[in-house]
Amino acid sequence: MPSTPPPGPDFDAFIRLQSELNDESPRGVVLISTAMLEEALRELHLAFLVPNASSTDTLLDGPNSPLGTLSAKIDAAYRFGLVSHSFCRDLHLIRKIRNDVAHQPKGFKFEDPGTEQRIL
Repeated sequence: MPSTPPPGPDFDAFIRLQSELNDESPRGVVLISTAMLEEALRELHLAFLVPNASSTDTLLDGPNSPLGTLSAKIDAAYRFGLVSHSFCRDLHLIRKIRNDVAHQPKGFKFEDPGTEQRIL
């Protein structure tokens, strides 16, 4: 009988993510990683909600839906007790860096003063 792996981090997924991001610019790393985090939060919410029979979810889909923004997804995950206070804070820091990157017309580096202050 095959044994099931113990619950815990999916290190293979982490290695796949790392190899995918190796060829990205710092801007690409931030944008792709944040998009993946946002999708993971969406899936986390869906795991705790009653299934929706419709092809669109008015709670989660679209920028004007109650959980349509990354900020709303983060806050709801915390308030529902799905993530800790410190993880919520970290996700908001990542969101702020993503917003800076998305609106910055020039190149982005993790060593930029504003970003470095947020990370440290």
